[in-house]
Parts: sequence; C-alpha cells; structure tokens
Amino acid sequence: MEFDRRFNPSEFDPHAAADERLRNLPYGPMALVADSMWTRAPIPGFVEELLGGRLVYSSVAFSYVPASSLERTDADGRRDLFAYKPDESMLWEAVRTSWKPVTHELDVREELVDHVAHILRNRFMEAPGAATTRQVQAASIEVDAREFPALELHGDGRVYGIGAKIGDVVLTAVIPRDAVAHGDLRFAGLAGPRTLSP
Repeated sequence: MEFDRRFNPSEFDPHAAADERLRNLPYGPMALVADSMWTRAPIPGFVEELLGGRLVYSSVAFSYVPASSLERTDADGRRDLFAYKPDESMLWEAVRTSWKPVTHELDVREELVDHVAHILRNRFMEAPGAATTRQVQAASIEVDAREFPALELHGDGRVYGIGAKIGDVVLTAVIPRDAVAHGDLRFAGLAGPRTLSP
C-alpha cells in the first residue's frame, strides 16, 4: 500500500475540512439560532448514500455544547471544542437537515421518527421501536423568523422532536427535555435568512 507523502497529518485542519464540506453540499443546512446558552460544535455529522455513483440522499447533523463550558481557545482564537468532554448536557446530533434529489420522496414523519429513534438509541440506549409514527402530531416551527407547519413527537418523555419540510429539505430536531424547552427552539439557515416556502 502506498501513501501520499504530500499529506502531513499535523497540518490537517478538521474545522476547515468540515467548513469546506458544508459549502459543497447541494442544499442549505439549518441550525439552531445562536444564543448565549448553546454553541454549535464545528464538526457536524455527515451521511451520504450513493446509487450508481450518484448522490441519492444526504444529511448533516449538528451537535451543541453548553457555551459556558468552552473557555479555552485554539491558536486562531476559536473556541476549542476538543477541550470539551462530552457528557449528558451535550445536544448530540440535535439538528439534522436531510435532502434527496427528488424532494417529494422525503417524508417528514419518517425522517422525524428516524431522528428521534437515533437519539434514543445512541444517547439513552433505548431499544428500537421507542418512537413510532403514531406518536406524531401537528405543530409549527420557526425558521429564519417565519412560521412553518410542522410535526412534533414527544417520544418517551425524555426527548422532544420536531420536523418540517422547508424548501428542498426536511429539518428535524431532537432535544432532551431537560436541556431546552421546545418553545424556545428557533432555526435559521447557516447562510442567514433565505426565501423559503413550505
């Protein structure tokens, strides 16, 4: 096996790599509106599905950590997320934006249930089936200072989930109940307010 000798691991910047990947997405990801309580982790989780070499599904999920826990900065003056030790207060993969080339194939109800189940399984070690489409009910969501029709899922009481079709993507968020009251959840595109339609 041969390695590219030009690559120097010590020069790799994971923040810059994540930023570049976000810029190259074929859709605009969304995140919680910035506030003094939570800080978005700079390295999100990416999922991609290919079929015949073509991208048929993509999602990006952002995690959040308490702003008060980030006191150290790196050499460039950025908050050092590697100095934070994840614990139960972390909002792990809390906000997910999902996309398909054929937008109507994305089902908000299914994406929401999948996201809730993902959090319950990985953060609370809950068995599969804890979240079902029968638990979903109508709601509304604020994105870029506008209200959109949404669906919400209260799960087993430990998390609150909400999701909506926003433009060409599906936005879902799953937040532990003891971390954030769902009435305070507001979202925005990372590039700032955009012209959106349900």
